[in-house]
Amino acid sequence: VLLRDTLTLPDGSGEGRGINVQYDPETDSTGTLQVEESLIENSRGVGLFAAGTPVTLVEVTVRDTQPIEGGEVDGARGQGLSISCYPTPLRCENIAVEDSFVDRSVEAGIALAGVSGYLRTTTVRDTAPRGADGRYGYGVQIVGLDESPSTVHVQHCHVVDADLAGLLFDHAGGTVLRSAVSGADFSVVWTQPGVLPEVTDDCELSGQVASSP
Repeated sequence: VLLRDTLTLPDGSGEGRGINVQYDPETDSTGTLQVEESLIENSRGVGLFAAGTPVTLVEVTVRDTQPIEGGEVDGARGQGLSISCYPTPLRCENIAVEDSFVDRSVEAGIALAGVSGYLRTTTVRDTAPRGADGRYGYGVQIVGLDESPSTVHVQHCHVVDADLAGLLFDHAGGTVLRSAVSGADFSVVWTQPGVLPEVTDDCELSGQVASSP
């Protein structure tokens, strides 16, 4: 499947997401998103967005996701993958990303919030900070919620040239196994005191491994 150049609304507002799937609270129903052997290119805001639905991605390339123009924060978003819980009522599902490639994103190549699962044999490359204020720039951003702690296992992955950090575990747990992170000041950052993701000795990390408040 090829999805390219998804547009915003005619007035330029909103996002032009390549794929958008989420739980429906009115019918209490959700689908299962499974994408294989596909290219999502030059979307606006988010390449692939899912909330409250199980996600499986195999051999998926998401590249050149563009930030939002105008709005409250000009130049925000531009994330390759954004997968999260549905907020109200809270509904969280598992994710699996395998043999995939996320290239040239803004803020985060892969942004996960409240979900658990794994990233395997996947490459995330060239994640830029937000243009308006220079914030973010994470290859993989994993955020746990109070109501839904996240545990994500990163296995045999490569994270290359993220602006700030290759892997961010923000109040989230997990493991980093046989993976490589290069081109970032920080290879792995975690924010929850006393909770350190397990990073195995067979990883190749060129930057610092550190805790951040």
